[in-house]
Amino acid sequence: MSIQNTVLAHVNLIDLPGHVRAADATQFDRSSSKWPDLPVRIHVLDFKAVEALDSAFYSSAERFKRQVEAKNSKVVSINFRPEILTQVIKDGKEITLGHVRNLSLSQSVKVDDSNEEAKTWMIKYSVQAARQAMDTMFNTTVAADENYREMPPSLADANFFKVATIDGFGVKRQSIFRLYFQRQTLESLTRTVLGPGGGPIDEETLLSIPCELLNIIYTSVKSRLNDERGYDLPPAIPKLLDPDRAPPTLGRGHNTSWIPMITALGAFYLQIELKA
Repeated sequence: MSIQNTVLAHVNLIDLPGHVRAADATQFDRSSSKWPDLPVRIHVLDFKAVEALDSAFYSSAERFKRQVEAKNSKVVSINFRPEILTQVIKDGKEITLGHVRNLSLSQSVKVDDSNEEAKTWMIKYSVQAARQAMDTMFNTTVAADENYREMPPSLADANFFKVATIDGFGVKRQSIFRLYFQRQTLESLTRTVLGPGGGPIDEETLLSIPCELLNIIYTSVKSRLNDERGYDLPPAIPKLLDPDRAPPTLGRGHNTSWIPMITALGAFYLQIELKA
């Protein structure tokens, strides 16, 4: 069975074969080049027949997802067999493939959440994404309290080294995500990336970590909130700032929440600000 697609009621349903090999990824690249221009709102990768999945497919799916999002549409994946879903999660590609548990959920209409409800969902999904990312990237766990809201008093004078920030400005809801890091934490994370005997701290690697981690968190939150609650958070690119450009007191108030992320390699801090 080859890769086949069917367009039904603004949905492009893509059936994948039982064994998705490197050659199938190449076929997917050829076939999918025209799909972003289809008059649909959503592209659904149906994994119900998939018994074996080659890692080459991940790159093809990621390229397709970028092309689709550029057209203001989205990609989701459904019907994973348990063993295939386990493989995808282990490979850290569940977010890339846009896994949802059922198609009706991914097409739900907008939920009229208040700002406080929106913050609760953003924090919940941010913590989940951070835990998965830290486990995958740095082999460490994260302790975080999803119910925490206030800025810890000690952070007002904290000696932060860098701040990663990303603007999730949709038409209906606007949010800013920031990650605050002290240098000691970044050095510990960098040593983990470089591995034993990795030599002196690589400044380029060190400076890439805040934006890479924030990008993973925001992309996961955006995908889940857009799919599950009908938000319109857009694709966005993180920026790295010095703390004087984004002091810890920035956005302090009712619409700003802080979530300390505590790991064995040091702490970092997530700030979520919702614009009124």
